[in-house]
Amino acid sequence: MIQNLFISNDKRLIKAAQVGDAAKIGALIDKKADVNVRNSRGLTALLITAQNGYEDAVNVLLSGGADVNAGDEQGNTALMAAVEQNYPEIVKMLLARGAETNLCNQTGETALMLASGKGFADPAQMLIKGGADVNLKDIEGTTALMLASARGHVGIVRMLIEGKADLNARNNIGFTGLMFACWKGRTETVKALVAGGADINIKKEDGVTAMMSAAVGGHLEIVQIIKDAGARG
Repeated sequence: MIQNLFISNDKRLIKAAQVGDAAKIGALIDKKADVNVRNSRGLTALLITAQNGYEDAVNVLLSGGADVNAGDEQGNTALMAAVEQNYPEIVKMLLARGAETNLCNQTGETALMLASGKGFADPAQMLIKGGADVNLKDIEGTTALMLASARGHVGIVRMLIEGKADLNARNNIGFTGLMFACWKGRTETVKALVAGGADINIKKEDGVTAMMSAAVGGHLEIVQIIKDAGARG
């Protein structure tokens, strides 16, 4: 008990954030605790509460002046954390408070890439409506469309197409979203990309096409879809 008397309000704030104690957080902010204090891993109270889904605590921290765009040591922000854990209400709160949609972490991932790769439609839609750049690439040249295509998240693929994603963008080894979908056997995604206008004849430097990618994976239905769409060779 005596030992607790010597814990600073900043450390108390972190402890309150870890359990989502919104009332305690508010009281500590009133006592001038540093709302942007970080724990030993570089996480702010806002990041901690966002990644754990503590909506009330997030709201109190934002109202208390927490930096909505502060990142951890890897550059992950509260918005990224909320998206990755699929907490749409927190995503909505963060966007309303000015969270930057196009910040990226150390590997170049944005919040939209995280939502697209995991198939979280609500956060993805909020981010697109909030101005997220649908064509940003990570350090491997991968876009949100490629991630959604490879994993067969066809609803998000359609959102990205509607949001003017570049259907023929290539990653660092020349793969397009259509090639990923063909290789992975994502039939409905292939149909959506073809209907959206993806180039079915685009080639990697080694000459590999989307149809070849489907054939290598043994996805004969997709091979036929690509042929019927007018693929050459």
